[in-house]
Amino acid sequence: MGVSNVEVYQAQRIGWLPSGGILKGMEDIVIEDGNANYVGVMDVSPLRMRRLKQKLDALDLALTTNSFEFSLSNRKKEIWIKSCKTLGVIPLIRNPLGSGLASGQYTATNPSGGLASAGSTNKFSFKTLEKFQPLHNVLESVA
Repeated sequence: MGVSNVEVYQAQRIGWLPSGGILKGMEDIVIEDGNANYVGVMDVSPLRMRRLKQKLDALDLALTTNSFEFSLSNRKKEIWIKSCKTLGVIPLIRNPLGSGLASGQYTATNPSGGLASAGSTNKFSFKTLEKFQPLHNVLESVA
């Protein structure tokens, strides 16, 4: 990439409660080696994120991001966004359109997705698409 460091070291699969070794590794990468300026995590629940942030704060490291799936069609992790805001952590949302379910491409009246999906089978069932018809109607109105 031609750069000496990256802004955020995004750690994944950090375990239930990261050991001192994992945290020391983060510190080494971020501070001592200078490979990154900040630490981020992936798929860390609000409780674990709070505990991890406390441990990183003790090492004088800032937890800056938490990357997780959240979409217009699956809002189950809305509390994760609130927790991030409370802790001063930036939520990095993955899959915001729910693999196309919330894009308006696949609808109850067009389950195949049209030309963009020519030749493929229906990605979502009619029953699933029917539940999202109000969202699809709003998307169509806005478009």
